[in-house]
Amino acid sequence: KYDQLELIKIVFSSFDKFDLKKEFHITNQKLFLFIVDISKSYRRSGLHTWRHAVDSLQFIIYALSVTSLHKSFEKYELLSLVIAAICHNAGHDGFEKVKTKKDRSKTPFEILYRSQNVEEMRNIEFTIRTLSKDECNLLSVLGYDRQKQIWRLVINLILGINVRKHFKFVKSFKNLLNDKKFDIKNKKNRHFLMLLMMKCAYFASLTRNFKSAQKSVNPIVQEFLLLGKVEDCSGLKYVDDDCKILNEER
Repeated sequence: KYDQLELIKIVFSSFDKFDLKKEFHITNQKLFLFIVDISKSYRRSGLHTWRHAVDSLQFIIYALSVTSLHKSFEKYELLSLVIAAICHNAGHDGFEKVKTKKDRSKTPFEILYRSQNVEEMRNIEFTIRTLSKDECNLLSVLGYDRQKQIWRLVINLILGINVRKHFKFVKSFKNLLNDKKFDIKNKKNRHFLMLLMMKCAYFASLTRNFKSAQKSVNPIVQEFLLLGKVEDCSGLKYVDDDCKILNEER
């Protein structure tokens, strides 16, 4: 098991791996304060912990390294990917509202965000909160256009991991590959690939040795149970706690 200091070292090494600190003039002090601040927004137990965030980041760095894909991405894209991986579950409430209320649509945040998913919007809110602090702002020395470019990509990557949009994303990506139109030089295609890496990183713990991976099984299963019945993912009807048939089409 890694303690907090070792997890911080992993994040530092991830920034060093592709010279991101040098490229974007990020000081050790600023990076350290950013890590400490964002880590406090994570849950202490369950799936959405700080350890899970570092695990996801480590997977992405490993995947970029062994495939040499990092050579195909621009530096700002690598920085965006690293920030998104670190912050993608910041402020996650562990679906407490789902546990206590059947109708999530009536919660204030659901009304505020409307078509957007509450959890991902909340994750972005905490990301903005940390990076907006002068002592934690990794983008402070960058110009307005570059900051806007990075922010847009970070936000899209975090929003993109919403499980409710997963199958639509997979279908689009398969079509892109089947039509042989995928081009790594195409910015849109690169960002598609980055989102795919984020999705894979979400379950990165399952790719480790069996003993380590087994610890992640229950939290992941519990999350999917909270998000919806298994039958719903297959397009089948299912019954609620009152044994009433639920059919959204009626």
